[in-house]
This record gives sequence, structure tokens and C-alpha cells, in this order.
Amino acid sequence: MIITTDLAINNDFSQVPNELILDDSLTDFEFRLWCRLNALRKGRDKAVFESVEQAAKACGFGVDNFRKHRRNLKVKGYLEVNGSKTVVTLPGLDFVPAEEIKPDKKTERMSLRDAWNEAKPESFSRMKNPIAEKQLETLHLHIQHLSVETSSSAFLSRILLGCRVDAWWSSKNLKFDNIFGTGKSVEKKYTNVEKLYKLGASDAAKSEVFDGSPDAFLNWYHEGGQAQIKTVVVVPLEEGVDPIDLEVAALEEGRKSEARVYKNVDDGRIVSWSFKITEPKFYYLP
Repeated sequence: MIITTDLAINNDFSQVPNELILDDSLTDFEFRLWCRLNALRKGRDKAVFESVEQAAKACGFGVDNFRKHRRNLKVKGYLEVNGSKTVVTLPGLDFVPAEEIKPDKKTERMSLRDAWNEAKPESFSRMKNPIAEKQLETLHLHIQHLSVETSSSAFLSRILLGCRVDAWWSSKNLKFDNIFGTGKSVEKKYTNVEKLYKLGASDAAKSEVFDGSPDAFLNWYHEGGQAQIKTVVVVPLEEGVDPIDLEVAALEEGRKSEARVYKNVDDGRIVSWSFKITEPKFYYLP
């Protein structure tokens, strides 16, 4: 991970612009992260870290919180993130915060219907029509209760993924209101929804959605701190060929921003993949 800036601050002191200090939209954590990201350069052109985990540790944040507040700073225009490069900056005069560009309710309701039908357990009822406005309001109440920063569609998909990996929930024929409640019953559903939200990020959930595709591998690598990986290539593996030899050859050629998945040429079975031998966290597939 590379941290740099487009601001003229190059000495042993970290200058904090008044625009940043006076911006009430920034939380204390976001303000502190901006200051620490800028200070990490220590007067140099840039600071380089091997992974997001190292950068987070240098800033005094856990990885999840680091990513969360870095994402918020990007949305508010104080960071520009391009792959592994993070630029500490200030919002331009023509900058429009992403949170101000919100979908209209009809579009959001239709997207939620599609998210429900795509992510639901097979036993759940399908939605034919966009979710009702009351249901949309209910979903926002649950998001606010958990104090998470996510889109309504992503939130719904994660809850449904939690349902899919739970034996009880996945065996029932349920509808939206059975999970999230309606009217006065919404608060009674808070505990269940919170459990399902956590379950939606569990190892079982990751395994449920991991389909072995290049995109699935790319997401897996990024979640594991390998932000330098930009593409994942499927390599057909002939009988008798050692994937380790192919992997070593690829690295010697300098193909370090590319990861490889080795599949048996006859049956398409995944045999090996980049980082399987060198990184313990990638030894087993999700």
C-alpha cells in the first residue's frame, strides 16, 4: 500500500488545513486517520507499506476500522484511492460527496426486490413487486440500529446470506416481514437481524458465496490484504505439470500484480492458486 499526497506539506511537521478542522461532517476517527495518514510520510514523497494491515497498524487502527474510515474519507473527498495507492488530499470546489447522490425511492425499492430474489434461501418466497415503502423504512431502521455504513441492497444481501448458512432460517418459507418486522414489531426483530448480519460475514457465509471464479478469488485476496493483485488468471494445468513451477516462473517474470488459479485441464477442478504455499491464510479455500 502506497500513501502519498497532492498537498504542499514537506517538512518534519504535519500541517492540518483549516478546511479539515472546521468540517463538522468528519467524525473524530476520520479526522485522526487523515492526520495520521499524512504524518506517515514524515516529509518524504510517499510512505510504502506491504499491506493494508501494516498501514492500519502504523495509524493505530484495527484493519476493519481503518478500511471503514478510509472509505468514509474517500466518500467525503479527503482521500483518493486508486488500487494500492492512497492520496491524502482536500475536496475540490466541484466535488460532490457520494452520499449526496442517492437513488430515488422507486429505484431503491426495485433494487431491493432484485437483491432479495438473488440472495434469498431457496425456501424463502420470491418477490414479484418492488418492496413497499414501509418495508424500505423498516430496513433503514435496522441499518441505523446497527450503526453500519452500507447500502440498503448490500445490507439486505448480507442478512439473507446469514439466513442461507443457518439451518433453521434456511429451512423456513419466510417473507420480508418475518425477518425484519413491521410497525411496532420492528424493535423485537433487532436481535435476530443483528445475529444474521454477523452470520452474513462468517467463514460459513464466505464459503457459501465463493464460487471459484476469478472475481471470487480477487475479492478473497483483497480481503486477505493482497491489495496489489489487480487480476486473476485461470491457468489450465496439464497432467504431470507442477503448479509450483509455473507459479515460480510467473513471479520471476515480474507478474506480481496478477494472481493465478490452476485448474485441471480435463475436469476443471481447482488444483492450486497463488499464495497457497507462501501465505498460511490462503492455504485453504474459503
